[in-house]
Amino acid sequence: MATKELMSPNMIERYWDKFYKANNVQAKAYSDEAVQWFKNRVSKDLKVHADKIINANSDYKKRNAKQAKNLAGKLFTYEYAAETAGGDHGYYDRYPMVFFFDTFRSKEGKLILLGLNVHYLTPTQRANLYKHLMKLKNTKGITEKTRLRLEWESIVAYAGQKICETAVHAYRADRVQSQLVEIPPEDFIVATFLRTERWVKPMSADPAIQSYVRKLIRKK
Repeated sequence: MATKELMSPNMIERYWDKFYKANNVQAKAYSDEAVQWFKNRVSKDLKVHADKIINANSDYKKRNAKQAKNLAGKLFTYEYAAETAGGDHGYYDRYPMVFFFDTFRSKEGKLILLGLNVHYLTPTQRANLYKHLMKLKNTKGITEKTRLRLEWESIVAYAGQKICETAVHAYRADRVQSQLVEIPPEDFIVATFLRTERWVKPMSADPAIQSYVRKLIRKK
């Protein structure tokens, strides 16, 4: 069994325990077989809540969204209060799970965070995305030093245009309601499949930011 020195939230640790009990102590934690197991097991739990990560006693790093730097290539979850829907269905995700890849300033000077929110994807799409993103890691294995070399061009090339059109969203830093909680690389394989999304209606509309995202998505 691989040693895991990181203290993860209890919810995450329980899935790791189940993985090794269901397989064996020699199971390869980040193999394609492991991805399939976590997809099947984690994604079927619909009553998990992001609070169990955001407010957990763990080694996960936390930071203020307005002062955040060096977010690209990392996975975060947080509470968010949007002013516009994140999709055609008219709802947005209150607790995103996002691989950030870029930031920019709006015309009003607001900090905008761009990323792939896996909650907009099906479990199978999440599995495919995870395997594609792992091809962009900067280390041979998966360690606490692992970062994903995420840029728009590489995301489209590896994940595909359809995934990008579905999962790429813009988040205003001033609308983040909690700290950004960084999911360490060792736990990407679990967090990617967590059903912590909560769909709620937005307060109003901010078409300028969404227009920027649509223009970005059309580029290839």
